[in-house]
Amino acid sequence: MGKVLDSIYNDGEAPLVKELMQESVLSVTPTKSITDLAQEMLGAKPKIYPVVEQNRLVGIVTRRDILIALLQIKRH
Repeated sequence: MGKVLDSIYNDGEAPLVKELMQESVLSVTPTKSITDLAQEMLGAKPKIYPVVEQNRLVGIVTRRDILIALLQIKRH
C-alpha cells in the first residue's frame, strides 16, 4: 500500500473522500436492540453503522460487534 500511496502522491491525482463517500447512510440509535439490528443486517450490507442521537454522531457499531454480542447472548 505504501508504494501505491507514494505513486499517487507523486502524480497528484488522488481522489477526494467526497468522491468516494456514500451520502445515503444507514444509521441506528443507541436504544435499538441488538437483535433488531441483526435482523436488519440480514437484508442490508453495511459493515459499519453510525450510532446517532438527536442528529449527532455518538459512536459506531460494526457487524463484528453485533456478531460478538449475539454469541454472548446465546451463551447465557
